Amino acid sequence: MQKIQTFLRNHPVGIGSALFTGLLRIIQAINFAPVGALAVYSGARISGIGAFIVPIAVLILTDWILGFTRYGVGTWTVTTLFVYGAFLINILAGRLLKKTENAGAIVGLSVAGSIQFFLTTNLGVWLTSGMYSLDLAGLTTCFVAAIPFYRLTFVSDILFTCVLFLAHHFLAQRFSPAESIARA
Repeated sequence: MQKIQTFLRNHPVGIGSALFTGLLRIIQAINFAPVGALAVYSGARISGIGAFIVPIAVLILTDWILGFTRYGVGTWTVTTLFVYGAFLINILAGRLLKKTENAGAIVGLSVAGSIQFFLTTNLGVWLTSGMYSLDLAGLTTCFVAAIPFYRLTFVSDILFTCVLFLAHHFLAQRFSPAESIARA
């Protein structure tokens, strides 16, 4: 319990960002959510194992809420493992940004993370959904079919990454200097 209290006390901006992204994920309905951005941001700005726990907890909680309110119970599939795996990769990649506020590096990693998420999750759909033949033609059809969904995901990843990192920069300096990167 003491470790949790210390973690919460040391990461108020990070926890606030997680709550913000979780709420936005629940209220959006057009595949325009900040979860990819939260994964990169958490890897970069939340220390220790919390960098993994925070975004995965947001995913689990919002998946659970959305499962009951929008998609119906039982929406988790084998493909969900690819989705969570892709977010874990983005959290690890976010670690590369731990000591920088370089806008080019942040946006570049956001783009790379978004592409990685698209490739990983759609590979999972192709392998596990039974919707596509398990050959090159099926893989191509799967990726082409996913492009319309990806457009908003790509834009939301970049937009929300910028929002989270900028908010972190200003809020940490003002309210939680221990979380500020500029202090170094």
